[in-house]
Amino acid sequence: MHPDDIRYPNGRARYHKAWVPGRGVIDEHRLVMEAKLGRELRSDEHVHHLNGNPRDNRPENLQLLSQAEHNREHDTLGRWYREHPERILRGDQHPKRVHPETAARGERAGGAKLTATQVVEIRARNPRRGQYSALAREYGVTDVMIRNIVLRKSWRHL
Repeated sequence: MHPDDIRYPNGRARYHKAWVPGRGVIDEHRLVMEAKLGRELRSDEHVHHLNGNPRDNRPENLQLLSQAEHNREHDTLGRWYREHPERILRGDQHPKRVHPETAARGERAGGAKLTATQVVEIRARNPRRGQYSALAREYGVTDVMIRNIVLRKSWRHL
């Protein structure tokens, strides 16, 4: 393959990609490893970036690994969490629990179609199951949303 035969598609992906005639779009790090080895890679061969930067495709930064070796190499983060369980944010340590005022709830949520006043009105009407559709049309939301408001699955903070 001649370097002039390789075209680089537009876009910003995690890995640099190249279009190769007869083969389609291929990750650039695989092409670099193929050039280094002088052969095409098999589908079960994985190219690992030694410094962790997926855009650094220098031959000296690439290592050929099996699937199992590649999985072990990328288990480092999982191992870190197992060794430092106290660093995992869960339950009462989670930022939304520590600082609830910062959570986008209710009207501050990006796709909110109702106001807090409307939610209080819906709950005050105490609708039964058969009335959800009528209320949904009135407020411009789905009957599932009305149901979730009534059952306090949505807008729980009110």
